[in-house]
Amino acid sequence: NYKDYPGQYTQVTVGFVAKKFALRKGYLAPVGRYIILGCYYQYAVDKFAQTKGVNNNNGSAVSSISHKKATVHFGGVTVGTGRNFVVAKRMILDLGFTLNIAPVPHLAFDDNSRIGVYRDVVLRNIFQIHLGIGALAF
Repeated sequence: NYKDYPGQYTQVTVGFVAKKFALRKGYLAPVGRYIILGCYYQYAVDKFAQTKGVNNNNGSAVSSISHKKATVHFGGVTVGTGRNFVVAKRMILDLGFTLNIAPVPHLAFDDNSRIGVYRDVVLRNIFQIHLGIGALAF
């Protein structure tokens, strides 16, 4: 039964980013606007079920379910911008967004479902908004 097979999507992302702040004198913590440059690697596994209509001998339609698993590995470049704010003299609020640019998929995949999973992963992660909250130690 299709309802007995829930889909499962798992993704792990590792990245290295650098933030470049405009030079401002007189502040203990970096505040103001910044740009983000970096790179990332993603590993994604998508388990899903596909249904296909099949006609049996007496002409009635029967649904056939096939379980699939697709794994993709890829990396890309991250660019973005943001701004740090000091709130109540002790907290830092970080608000920004990133654009993740991935290369064109390798077309030698052995399964067409991998290309679909690759496209889904790239589209899910192409634009990200983040909000960070921190505290000043001193």
